[in-house]
Amino acid sequence: MTIALTFFLVRRAAVVLGTLCEVKTGIFLRLNVWAKLIHECAEVVRAPRLRDEHYSISVRHAVASVYGARAMRGTAGVSSWRRRAEMRKHALRVADALRAAEAQLDVDPREGAREIARLAMSISSRYAEGRVGALLDRDDLDRAPAAEGRFEAAQLTMTACAISGLALASPALGLPVQVTVATSVAVVALIYRNTIFTGLGAVGFLYPLFFPGK
Repeated sequence: MTIALTFFLVRRAAVVLGTLCEVKTGIFLRLNVWAKLIHECAEVVRAPRLRDEHYSISVRHAVASVYGARAMRGTAGVSSWRRRAEMRKHALRVADALRAAEAQLDVDPREGAREIARLAMSISSRYAEGRVGALLDRDDLDRAPAAEGRFEAAQLTMTACAISGLALASPALGLPVQVTVATSVAVVALIYRNTIFTGLGAVGFLYPLFFPGK
C-alpha cells in the first residue's frame, strides 16, 4: 500500500510541477509510445511474409499512455472534477477500441495492424492538440465493446500488497521459494481471474523488487 501511495503522490507532484513550470518535454514523451506502435504496425503491413514477431504487437503501453493522458496534458485543472471524470470515461472507451483492434491481429494481422495504426495516429494527433476528451471519434468508440471490468489500478494495488505480505511472511515462516511462488500465482489468479496473464505480468515486475536475488 505504501509503495502504491508513494507512486501516486510522486506522479501527481510531477504532473503539477510540470504544469506550473510549463515543462513540455514530459508532456509529449508519451507521443513516442504511440509513434513506436505505429511503426510496429507499419512493419506488419509492408512485410512480404509474416513472421512470428509480427503477431506479437501489443497495445499495453499505448493503453497506459491513454490512461495518463488527461493528467499529463494538463488541459483540465485539478479542481475541474467533472471534466476530469468525463475524460476518464473517454480514456476507458479509447482503451477498449485499442484492445478490440488488437484482437483483430488473430483474425487478419495486416488489417488489425492497419486499424491499430489508424487509431494510434488519431490519438497522438489529438493529444498533441490538447483534445484529450476526443482522442477518437464516436464511431470508433461505438464499434468497440466495453470491457467488463474497470479495476486495473485496484488489482495492481492488491497484487502489490499481497506480494509484500508474502515477502514479509516467507522468511518468518521458513517457506521455500517454490511455495512462495505458487502462493503468489494463486493469489494473483484470485485477484485477476479471467485476466490472469495481465496479473502474471505484474508479478513478473514486482517479484524482483520484493524478493531480490530469487
